[in-house]
Amino acid sequence: MNRDDLVALVAETVRRPAEAARRILAWRIASSLLWMGFALTVVLNTLLFHISSLIYPMPSGAIAVPALFSSPFLYAAVMGGGLLLMALVLTQVGKMLGGVGRFEDVLTLLVWLQVLRLAAQVIVLVLMALLPAFAALVTMAIGLLSLWILMNFINAVHGFDSLGRSFMALVLAILGISVGLSMLLALFGGVSVGMT
Repeated sequence: MNRDDLVALVAETVRRPAEAARRILAWRIASSLLWMGFALTVVLNTLLFHISSLIYPMPSGAIAVPALFSSPFLYAAVMGGGLLLMALVLTQVGKMLGGVGRFEDVLTLLVWLQVLRLAAQVIVLVLMALLPAFAALVTMAIGLLSLWILMNFINAVHGFDSLGRSFMALVLAILGISVGLSMLLALFGGVSVGMT
């Protein structure tokens, strides 16, 4: 794939995300390349996050930065784990709703979406230096666009016939992940209290 093909794919993802998803899935990317892309995406997102935190540090009066955001290794681990968990849950929830998507295909589309978000974050970082108020609006627009693309990706990978089912799959996946994380936090909190 050359630069023109990449630009065309980005444009198609924004304008016709379902068609872009089907084209990406038709490539049948090798497992080794998928995992390399996954790891590279996590590393680049982590680097960009910490570069932006150095350029725009939190105000002195702000709440202390959680360990998650102060440690690049922990940030990368949580981001990578979260991406894998999202792919797994979206795969299983989609199948519960009659979808046919495989874990590898769901992960492929999520990695591509993260690549696009990475590029968007670079644009926002530049805008924050030039037009901070406009950067906030662009960030909101990127969030909404990402949601729209993700719903179309879910629709395409699972072979759903409506975005309504994709939306339901996404809501159930988020609820499932939230409940799972809450249980883990409660468990670790209980262990921590018991040890003190």
